[in-house]
Amino acid sequence: MPTPDVVAAVILTVGLGLVFAVWILYDRVDALLHDSRRHRTVFHCVKCGTLYTRPRRRETGVCPKCGHSNLRLRF
Repeated sequence: MPTPDVVAAVILTVGLGLVFAVWILYDRVDALLHDSRRHRTVFHCVKCGTLYTRPRRRETGVCPKCGHSNLRLRF
């Protein structure tokens, strides 16, 4: 029969392992769901003043309002 100290250590280890596994799972799900938002590029049209975004990392983007080609914003 295991001692109470061993039972407590096993329960604590399993509990911490479960919390760690759920943490990793949620981190991966968050990365998959929000990857498209993270990799958007912001543009400011110098002709009409519109702020807009485009998917993926691009250096230039065409304004959806006036059609002028603009460089991406750099922060």
